Amino acid sequence: MADAPVWMQTLSYRLVSAAFHQPRLLRLLATVVRNSKKRSSTARIAANVEAVRDVLAREASFSHGYYPSVMIDGAFLIGQRSGQAHASKRACLHALLPTPQEVAQATVKVLPKLRDAAQQRVDSRNTFDLIEDYMAPLVWQAIRLAYGAGAFCATLDRELLLAARWVGAQLMIGSFATADVLQRALRSAAVLDAKFGRERPNFKAGWASCGSSESERIRDAIGLMWVGHPATTQAGALIVQELLTRPAEYKRLRQEMQKAGGPNAIGTAHWRAALRNHVLELLRFRPPFPLLGRLVPRQAAFVRDHNGRIGEVLPGRMSVLTIGALFDPAAQREDPDAYVPCRHFYCNDDRYLMFGAGPRDCIAREQVIEILITALGGLLAIDGGQRPLRAPRWKSPRAYDGPLIVAMPLRI
Repeated sequence: MADAPVWMQTLSYRLVSAAFHQPRLLRLLATVVRNSKKRSSTARIAANVEAVRDVLAREASFSHGYYPSVMIDGAFLIGQRSGQAHASKRACLHALLPTPQEVAQATVKVLPKLRDAAQQRVDSRNTFDLIEDYMAPLVWQAIRLAYGAGAFCATLDRELLLAARWVGAQLMIGSFATADVLQRALRSAAVLDAKFGRERPNFKAGWASCGSSESERIRDAIGLMWVGHPATTQAGALIVQELLTRPAEYKRLRQEMQKAGGPNAIGTAHWRAALRNHVLELLRFRPPFPLLGRLVPRQAAFVRDHNGRIGEVLPGRMSVLTIGALFDPAAQREDPDAYVPCRHFYCNDDRYLMFGAGPRDCIAREQVIEILITALGGLLAIDGGQRPLRAPRWKSPRAYDGPLIVAMPLRI
């Protein structure tokens, strides 16, 4: 894309960015590919659950090799090739993460303050912003646990989170980024470098054994931030967006919250388990990464369909429609197009395909789910759960910057 005319770069960036927010269109494309005996190979698209699982699990044939061009703040776990070094790094970083239970406790603890602040903003100015006023600070409180109590301040560092946002956006479609977008990301990377360089001495002891050098450990710490915070914040915005299109389900959830014990029920295991099913179903309809890219270094075979037929793809780039796998009728008992929180996949791991698959799936899957459970439970309890949240009538319901939702005003 670097050699293409500016207008073409801009158009490509906008089209690919928009694709992330067109789940119905992507599902239709996946259906067309699934129903063709040859189209998955000729179109270079994996769209059913067998093909997606196969491609995501085989790094040697379907490479992450394009990541170095978009990981502008240095190598991180995602950009490393599979092997012993990757497995060791993965295990080390996973051990540094707070446990899902710790994440649940930390987010529940801060929730009343965020919920009350959102209520006050609604009372004073009629709206609050889901991204800036709610999701960003909530996710921040969870992610900072990975660095230790002495690192960073407890209050939200907006400059740091904005920097993480623009570096993280590069991971989604950085290979299509325009020159201006790339320069913004590079400036943001410098901000992250400076902030993490200052905070490194305050990180918890476990970081000392993760990485062979100080610079490597700082890169890993930065990576957790720019991978984790923007994607989790985006996931929160997407599940709310999907829920607001389902007023009957939204009303039912508010009623169930009252039966579970009201606004404070979010700390109970039973209510969190019920919300977990809704979070996963909402993410199925709007996954943060509905499509992924892979490089094919040499001609490769992959399992094309459920009958075990093999497809061949020539060297080049290949697309992986994870949303296609999540809506593959052959992978689940219930109607894929229906909203079924207690959905049953024949292979239970397929329910979590929005987090990847195989040896390179998301190391923080359970932590992210706990954050989203708390977020959803808190939103249900705003205004005591008596009146639903809505998008304001007098302004756009969402603002986008590239592939990311950067503002989402809500009112009661």
